[in-house]
Amino acid sequence: MGLLATGKIAPIAVAAPRRSALLPDVPTFAEAGLNYPGSGWWGLAAPKATPQPIIDRLNAEFTRLMREPKTIDYMEKQAVLPAPGTPAEFAAFLKKDRQDAESVVKMSIPNREDYKPE
Repeated sequence: MGLLATGKIAPIAVAAPRRSALLPDVPTFAEAGLNYPGSGWWGLAAPKATPQPIIDRLNAEFTRLMREPKTIDYMEKQAVLPAPGTPAEFAAFLKKDRQDAESVVKMSIPNREDYKPE
């Protein structure tokens, strides 16, 4: 958002399922005809062996925080759309996000053997 304010760059699309309130005239990637599946996101993770009651408590507190008007207002000013959910929903989201990321790699590097992560 800082670079946009300087006028040195111009947005072509937002990587989100809906338009940003900060940039209402800028289309989403889908609206712009770009087949880009991903978007930026934030999330919480815990070690695999974390007891379920602790996971449930963390999720409840995180969800409560993400629904507070002050948090929503702050995040929207950062062009972030709060989307709290259950641990199972987040796990499913992560699985799909990894598949989407792979499709982006495949689009940019058609020959998979050419892909050499550093």
